[in-house]
Amino acid sequence: MRCQLGQTWRNQSCEGEPTRLYWQQALQTAERIRTEPSHALYGFGGHHDWRLPTIKELASILESACYKPALNETIFPRAMAGNGKEVNDGYVYLWSSTPVPALQGVAYLDITSGSVAQRAPRSWAKQVLLVR
Repeated sequence: MRCQLGQTWRNQSCEGEPTRLYWQQALQTAERIRTEPSHALYGFGGHHDWRLPTIKELASILESACYKPALNETIFPRAMAGNGKEVNDGYVYLWSSTPVPALQGVAYLDITSGSVAQRAPRSWAKQVLLVR
């Protein structure tokens, strides 16, 4: 998906504010999108295999020449939506599906600076970009 969960693709851009979810909620939401016909995103784009990306997959969308966001904004417009100072000190973080058992956390991507973090408690709320 080009837009984060909570946003809608309209007029060549992502409109609305991204939804911030806890890790387990993000996994469950992806599962519901795949399996529940009553979900608004069921069959999105004609596909039923949407899921939370691995940290390696997330890192592959980074653009080293970009900052705030560290993504190509033509491909991922409004990626920094929902980054108000009251949320994560102005940074935007995306959940991955990659647990880090040794650190008792989950890997996530900071799309503001383009860095990968290896330890986020599952109780933190972050934004979600699904892949297939």
